[in-house]
Amino acid sequence: MAAAGDKKPLKRRGSYELIPPNMSELRVVLLGGSWAERRDVGNFILGEEGFNPKPQIFFRGSGTLEPEKKIAVINIEDPQVSTNDKLTKFIKDCERASHPGPHVFLLVH
Repeated sequence: MAAAGDKKPLKRRGSYELIPPNMSELRVVLLGGSWAERRDVGNFILGEEGFNPKPQIFFRGSGTLEPEKKIAVINIEDPQVSTNDKLTKFIKDCERASHPGPHVFLLVH
């Protein structure tokens, strides 16, 4: 039995052909979890250590999936949303950060 520290890193599989041919960039917004968890998921999706190790309100990392296909991973600090006004502002911030809008909201737990 291998020790917990002996785990091999996961590898991405090639499923990028599922991206429609007319879509030049796939935008993924990471929500939930801690900054470190979202950073790790973002790095995994991008296939590199592109995310800043320090927490930020907003971070956008980009990578290339294949020629002419790009991916943007947006990591937004999840505020403690206690009112509808704060929730509305947060959603608008997500939209602005992933302009012209996100394709995927990925919940990290």
